[in-house]
Amino acid sequence: MQAKGGALVLSKRRIMWEVLDWRLAEAASHKTSAGAQLADVVASAFFQAVDTLPPTKWNNEFAKLLRPIMANENGSPMGYGVALQPTPPWKAKLNDRQKEIFEAYGYKFWP
Repeated sequence: MQAKGGALVLSKRRIMWEVLDWRLAEAASHKTSAGAQLADVVASAFFQAVDTLPPTKWNNEFAKLLRPIMANENGSPMGYGVALQPTPPWKAKLNDRQKEIFEAYGYKFWP
């Protein structure tokens, strides 16, 4: 809704609604779709890397292992395969453990 109204709060990599046709989209079950299963793996790895609150067992090693295959632009996944919002990075107000995964992908956290 923000993008359609021209009032994005988080503007990094906005969805281009003018090229998206929902009539061509269909739901895919992760039980039967290998692509959805891979997306679940990546999403889970990054969730575990940034969710530092109990009762979660915080772990950023799996998200770090994805670095060699992460989508990149100009040789870096920063801002492309891994897009931290809000930007600049220090506005995200992450704790030190949360910062670790983003630093592994090239982000710097000084104003």
